[in-house]
Amino acid sequence: MYGAQFDALFAPIVPVPEERVIVKEDGETLALSAERTLTFYDTPGHANHHFSIYDSYSGGVFTGDTIGVFYPQLQEAVRLERW
Repeated sequence: MYGAQFDALFAPIVPVPEERVIVKEDGETLALSAERTLTFYDTPGHANHHFSIYDSYSGGVFTGDTIGVFYPQLQEAVRLERW
């Protein structure tokens, strides 16, 4: 999918120690602060391991396999202050 750009976009990918991994199931939450809680939802897409996260503070939803994807061209193309 990313071809020759993979390393430039994502390197280095380093392993995460197992004790730092937090596994969340459908409907479970993670309190980041008194004002911000993340709620995890099982939302299979083109792969069955996809999930979505609802952020109670911003009201935002991070969906499926788009978590962690960054599109620099959108910063130039979309003027968020209009929204």
